Parts: sequence; C-alpha cells; structure tokens
Amino acid sequence: MGSYIDTKLYPNTYTKLGSAIDLDSEVNGVLTVVNGGTGSSTASAARVNLGVGIGTDVQKYDQALDVVGQLYSTGHLSGGILSLNVDNTKFDVSAGSGYVVDNYTDPYHPTVTRVSWNNYTGVTDLRLSNSFATQILIDNTGSIVQLSAIPTSTELRDYIYLGKTVHNNLSSINAVVSVPKVEYNIPLLLFDYIDAVGPVNTYGNVISNNGATLSIKKSAGSIFRLGSNYSSSHKSPNVTSLSAIAPLSFIYGYRDGSGRFVTTASTTAVDPTKYDDGTGTLATVGTAQWSIQRVYVYSSGLVYITYGQAVYSSLANAVDSVTVEEPVIDQELRDACLRAYLILKGNTTDLSDTTNNKISKVGKISPPL
Repeated sequence: MGSYIDTKLYPNTYTKLGSAIDLDSEVNGVLTVVNGGTGSSTASAARVNLGVGIGTDVQKYDQALDVVGQLYSTGHLSGGILSLNVDNTKFDVSAGSGYVVDNYTDPYHPTVTRVSWNNYTGVTDLRLSNSFATQILIDNTGSIVQLSAIPTSTELRDYIYLGKTVHNNLSSINAVVSVPKVEYNIPLLLFDYIDAVGPVNTYGNVISNNGATLSIKKSAGSIFRLGSNYSSSHKSPNVTSLSAIAPLSFIYGYRDGSGRFVTTASTTAVDPTKYDDGTGTLATVGTAQWSIQRVYVYSSGLVYITYGQAVYSSLANAVDSVTVEEPVIDQELRDACLRAYLILKGNTTDLSDTTNNKISKVGKISPPL
C-alpha cells in the first residue's frame, strides 16, 4: 500500500487501500445505510434507520408473549377441503396451510412449523378395503397421512386434521366429510363450545321439598356462565355463588297460544293443579293424573318453573317420561340451569308425600332445549 500521482487520470494524490477495510482505523464518521452502514452513531437511531425500531417496526420483548405462545396449537388455517374424485376409490384435497406446533417438549421455546401444501388430486384411499372410514391428516412436510382409526390426542398434536372418507362397502368411497380442526380464533372456539353447552351448575343448588307444604327450597350453590359474575369480580368473572333459600320464590311460565311465553307473578307455592296444553289458558290436571314441571335457576338467582305440557295416568308413567318427553321450552331458558323435575299429582297438597310425588334432581349440565 502506498501513494502515487496519476496526473493524466486524477490530478490529486490518493491512497490505494488493501482488499480488506478496517472500519475502526480506515473509516471516519458515520457510514450511510446505502454504503452498508447504519447511518447513525447510536444503537437506537441505527435500529430505526435499518427499519427495526423497537416498538414501531418490531415487538419489544415481553414476558407475556411467552404465555401467549402457549396458546398456539397444531391446526388448520386455510384450504384443505376434501372432495370425492371422479374415481370413487380416490379423493382430492385442495391446497391449504396450517401449523404443527410443539409446545410441550420445551414450553418456554415452542417449535412452530408453518405448513403449506398444493392441490392433491386422485389420492388412492389406502384404508378403503379394510376400514369403514379413513381419517385424512397433513404432516409437518405437507404430505397426506391416512389413518384407519380416529386420531388420538397425541396424533392430533403431530398432524393437521382435515376430515375423513367413508366407505361402508369396503370397495368405494360413498361420502367425504370435510371437518378440519381449525387453529385460528382459539378463544372463540372455546366460547362457541361453552355457548353450545350452556350454563353449568358447578355445585349445589339442589331443589327439595320445604316440609309438608307446597313450597320448595334450594341449597347454596354456584353456576358457571360466561361473564355472569364480572360486575362483582373481575378475577372470577364466570362463576356466581348463590345462597340457600327456603322457601324459594319463583315465577311460572307457560305458552300463550301464539308461539310466545307468558310468566306469572312471583310466588312460593307450587301449583300441581294446572298444566300447559298450548292454548294460552292453563288446563286442569285431574286428581288421578300427574304432570312434570321443570325448575330452572339463573345465575342471577331468578328461579323459573315451567308448567307440565302433558298428563300421565300414574306416577310411574310420569317418572318414565321425564327423559323422553319433548316439551316446548322458552328459549330464554337457554341462559338458565335446569335443576329439578317436579313430578306432581294433580291434587297433592304435600310435596313431602313421596308416594304421590317425586322431585328428581338434574346433573351439572342441562339437557338441550
């Protein structure tokens, strides 16, 4: 390395440098971004110049993100629709994408693999002749996996589930069921499930007779319903505790004859003498007849009893009909828990008389309306 003058090409003296440039000794000042530098002498400004400013271009590290990472799971994102091929021994899969997530091997550092695949056309059903159905999944390379048995919980962590083919005759596919297990909006998936199940009686709220009278009582208990306790506790927003009550106040409900329901004033006396025949006017339960009334409890503490909608010739017949009777129920009761069946003789005056009456308890989850 040395200095020389080329008066023909460049009249000034310059220094010829070696192939490697020492940025500490051979470069002064700030090197611009276009020349391979950062355009700044400070780390924070350099990050901004390079398009990686913390809090604007990139997310600042937050320990809470480690927790959020645990919410991701293996599942379907897009496409992946199953359909029957023109050859009924084969099936097609549309192009799609999903994730295969391992957040159990090292929970602090989940492994997330984005998977995508192209259209699959004319895929031979490998379980056609030896199983009534073939479960269709995608592995972490985008390849199709075919199983004869319903995927285990372990397999659903390793593969993206798309659906199944059905072949009851073991010779051709007669149905294709496309039901992917989606990965997105996981909290909303949980909300959908909770909404479908309805409120859950977590404990207690047992209905029983209140002595030798027509009144009833309720034990202390609690009910799970999304957001029901939010105004009282942000820490426990979904479970409401209810006190024991004796005698229990409640309202009755019955059909008005035009597709709607009407309710009565609050009372503490059970009425075994009437049933709901759908006309809008309560009909009389005979002295040798029984009806089935239903007791619902809301998380607010409100208790709603529906009149029976049929009469039976014996207590035994009424008891046997509890699980098969299909009454028309006020849809507003989807927000309440069914807690008991009151199976009552038409002329009873004493709910403690178990020869003629029965109070049948209901489990944690109410039957569908």
